Amino acid sequence: MPEAATLSSSQTKRLVIALALTVSLASAVMLWWGAKHPTPKSLQVVTPARTPGGPAEVRATVHIEGMTCEGCAATIASSLKKLGVDEVTVNLESKQAVVLFRTDKVALGDILSKIHEAGYTPKLLE
Repeated sequence: MPEAATLSSSQTKRLVIALALTVSLASAVMLWWGAKHPTPKSLQVVTPARTPGGPAEVRATVHIEGMTCEGCAATIASSLKKLGVDEVTVNLESKQAVVLFRTDKVALGDILSKIHEAGYTPKLLE
């Protein structure tokens, strides 16, 4: 059986410093990103992820330009259901769709793209 490699005290110290710097840099980048790209008010986490980066359940309110009839609303709802969202309610009067989805099944970008592919202009409310 091969011997396990061990680190000297100076190597261990360098490794700990490198890890601390990496974590500090990652934290600073996340803070900067959050300040420059705030989460729109139209997104609400219904069930947070149990693990970092794990699946969460999210409710998104999307303003949709170009809807003129109930057929338009039905087309959007049908397209999003086929995409894999859990629930979708499209309101023609308010020109909004409320979409409930799990992040491990569908991405928000896919939802917005699907609405655009159907011929409408989606916008998240700021």
